[in-house]
Amino acid sequence: VWLEPGAHAASRALSGVRDVLIDAFDVLAPCTHQAACPLLAPEHGKDWCHAFARPPREVFTDSSWARFGQHLGIDLRSVPYAFLVLRRKDVASATAPGADLDRFLGRPRIEKGRALVDACGKDGLRALRLLERDDRATYARLAEPAGESLLYALQVENGRIRSARRTT
Repeated sequence: VWLEPGAHAASRALSGVRDVLIDAFDVLAPCTHQAACPLLAPEHGKDWCHAFARPPREVFTDSSWARFGQHLGIDLRSVPYAFLVLRRKDVASATAPGADLDRFLGRPRIEKGRALVDACGKDGLRALRLLERDDRATYARLAEPAGESLLYALQVENGRIRSARRTT
């Protein structure tokens, strides 16, 4: 398990490490596939793989947390992180990566009646949209600050998410 700050440079460097180690290791997370990282393609130079940690409630109610964050130069209300979980290829396991799943990167961009997401999976990095009328429950979940990496089984037509089933 490898955890880094979710800054652009650190996250892209971790994606590069992933691609170097892929011959000796199975990638368990965040990737749902064993192919090269699509974020490292030249056309995705502005993109990076990250999620957001859910801060403890005290960050919003205790002034000492605000001072602590200021001292560190970190906004504790929004803490991005990048991670990598690997397993040696020679280690047998019943748990296989979810090849038919997509991970939502960063935060969904919520607009009136729709959510825009960057989904990474076996089909590469895709910019997708979910209309509230297509899946109200998923739209409502995406509108909340989740504080976790979002993994879904998706049904997609022409860049439009028709249904999404959240997995763990």
